Amino acid sequence: MKMDQVIAGTSRAKLLGLMLMLITSILIVLFSIQIIFHLVVLLYPAYMSVKAVQSAHRETEKRWLSYWAVYSLVHLVEPFFSVLVWMLPFYSLTKTVFLLWCLAPLKQNGATITYRMILKPVLKDYFKP
Repeated sequence: MKMDQVIAGTSRAKLLGLMLMLITSILIVLFSIQIIFHLVVLLYPAYMSVKAVQSAHRETEKRWLSYWAVYSLVHLVEPFFSVLVWMLPFYSLTKTVFLLWCLAPLKQNGATITYRMILKPVLKDYFKP
């Protein structure tokens, strides 16, 4: 009887250890993916912005300046809604997908549309050409 209890205890300990290892592995992968996404939405636009400034193409510069304006808007507004953001499932993933759409190599990407529909009307009184 004692041998069965020892074996059962060992099996439970191994199962608990495996579960903890699995949970830890999943958390590490999720945090790693989040770090990679943050690097993608920062490093690629930074590289392309430097290229745009060096090439002196007005449209390319405007595109990346629009991206940085939208990126700044997202990160400026985010702290004011931190409780709401904390409660929303997949907020970080949604924000990353939105920022990836903003840097997409399309003529009408997310940065262009967001700038034209939100930022430009709000800021038109402050910045007159």
